[in-house]
Amino acid sequence: MIMASGGVYEHGTALAALNFATPYLRAVLGFMGITDVNFIAAEGTSKLMSGDVDRKPSSRRRSRKCMYRPVCKTQIHAQETQMKIAATIARYLLGLIFLVFGLNGFLHFIPMPPPRALRRSSSEVRSLCRTFGWSSSAFRFLGGVLLLVNRFVWLAVVLLGPVIVNILCFHALMAPEGLPLAIVVAVLWVILAVRYKQYLAGIFVQNAA
Repeated sequence: MIMASGGVYEHGTALAALNFATPYLRAVLGFMGITDVNFIAAEGTSKLMSGDVDRKPSSRRRSRKCMYRPVCKTQIHAQETQMKIAATIARYLLGLIFLVFGLNGFLHFIPMPPPRALRRSSSEVRSLCRTFGWSSSAFRFLGGVLLLVNRFVWLAVVLLGPVIVNILCFHALMAPEGLPLAIVVAVLWVILAVRYKQYLAGIFVQNAA
């Protein structure tokens, strides 16, 4: 049974002796054969209506909050540590991959034959693709270096984002044999983007001040 009262008649308070409602209802219900009765008290409603409410938590709530606070802090610290380790591993792997393939665009120490779709194209198309490949390799090399030296990491993430989209589209449409590595690169980039999302938030502002 839920009972509301303007004052506080809880056991141990000064007004506890004036609580006639609970004993009366318990006696009446017992006379009717209802003996298993639990009372839920909503007390102090007069202060709530007048706005005079003590907003400080009770000692019991403070003790519970203090009791759970170290556990919450430990869990948050553990999650942050795991995320930091994952971001560090992703940064080194992504930097190494883009450094190697960025240099390969200029030095060609890893043989990479052109896809079948470009083998039958004209010389002008192949020349244009070669020029685009050089510019893409420059962005890869720059992004890889920034990630490995841990400087301007958020700038490297922004520079490599469009490059990774181009890599995914290229391997999905023209060279599917390299698609697994492209997916791994995209996953590593997402880990870094989540880690540095506070620095990337300004890119998605709709209206600049």
